[in-house]
Amino acid sequence: MDNFLPERRNLVHEGDILVLEPRDYLSGSQRLRFRVTFIPANADLVALDWVWLRGVTVTVDGGEIEPRTLLIRAQAIRDNPDRRTTS
Repeated sequence: MDNFLPERRNLVHEGDILVLEPRDYLSGSQRLRFRVTFIPANADLVALDWVWLRGVTVTVDGGEIEPRTLLIRAQAIRDNPDRRTTS
């Protein structure tokens, strides 16, 4: 039987650190470093415009400030792979 579901690709992985501009996440007010700690099952669908991710805010020196759940523009992740680093 043929599989007609869209190809699934991971946009992010647990442990990735995303560098997000204010326009890249809902209610963004400043540039943010965000380490992903949980990815919902639907976060890897190519067609998504926005994705909910759980993680922690990360300081420049690598410290963790607070756990957060953010609604992030998927295109911001796709367009800027160089701004995504793995811890």
